[in-house]
Amino acid sequence: MSREDAITKAKDAELDLVEMAPNAKPPVARIMDFGKYQYEQDKQQQKQKKSKAGTVKEVRLTMKISPHDLGYRMERAKGFLEENQKVKLNLMMKGRENGNPRAAITRVKELAGTLANSKMEGEPIRQGRSVSVMVTPDNKAAKSEKSEKSDEKPAESPKTTEQ
Repeated sequence: MSREDAITKAKDAELDLVEMAPNAKPPVARIMDFGKYQYEQDKQQQKQKKSKAGTVKEVRLTMKISPHDLGYRMERAKGFLEENQKVKLNLMMKGRENGNPRAAITRVKELAGTLANSKMEGEPIRQGRSVSVMVTPDNKAAKSEKSEKSDEKPAESPKTTEQ
């Protein structure tokens, strides 16, 4: 179709003539609502930004955290790991706790070890008044655990008949 014919068709339909592939021979153009097209493109880009794998979630802890609070936060961390997100365990030290950072490092290692199907990225790092370590989901361990569960067959219960 000639350029002039395409322009008149676009004006008749009250739409825009948009050149899609200028380097093609002949160039490819499309009759469309350009504003709507831009809106949809922006929406797709925003969706791609949101769905990036490997987002980092932070779990903040202290040395004197109560067992219930610790259990809740570790459950949250397990949930994040199951969603294939990285978890940063951040243990904050207060007052005299800053004098013994080795205790905080061992505590962070211990807590990271309790998370199933996960592995630590490197060693715990002291950053000012806190000690933190990055924990990532260990997909290999999760896959092997799932295959073990599928191999196990549930025990069949004997059926009884009443007369």
